[in-house]
Amino acid sequence: MHAQKGLSFVETIATTVVLGTLVAIAAPSFSMMLREMKATSATNHVVAVLQQARIAAITRGRRITLCRSVDGRSCTDTGNWAAGAVMFVDDRPNGRLDAGEAVLTRLDSVDFANLFIEEVGRRRVISFRPDGSTAGTNITLAVCDASRRTLRLVVVSLHGRIRSSRDASAQPECPGARTGRQT
Repeated sequence: MHAQKGLSFVETIATTVVLGTLVAIAAPSFSMMLREMKATSATNHVVAVLQQARIAAITRGRRITLCRSVDGRSCTDTGNWAAGAVMFVDDRPNGRLDAGEAVLTRLDSVDFANLFIEEVGRRRVISFRPDGSTAGTNITLAVCDASRRTLRLVVVSLHGRIRSSRDASAQPECPGARTGRQT
């Protein structure tokens, strides 16, 4: 009798069924893990940009403002912060990029794969004073997924402390979903 080489048809089908079942069980967990990784990356990017603005305000001894901007030349009051922003020295502390004000950084649209970054509340700009504190009140940005669920929050305190939170229970729904804004 000859020794069998390879697998029989039935063994191949059984192996395929077991493998398919394992993939079907693992796929949702894998996609959730990818979504969490993208949310973490987006959150870290937002925190880094805010820290850069705060450090610029302290080292330059001037007010630094971040605003949403699609073209990098003017501020817009609506939309998704991930679509682009501009950081500038706000010599006339009005939250607008006026003629003659120095642009420090233009932040191009960042592809966070269907993630949205929106402010909670009505703050259209984020400004840091020369002492590193914010101009106004606390600022909260929500990192939301395509189904408009909040995945992370980025909070800037009145004193300028920047922190992120995975606990989105205080803001479970993306702000734009509640108001009907388009991003």
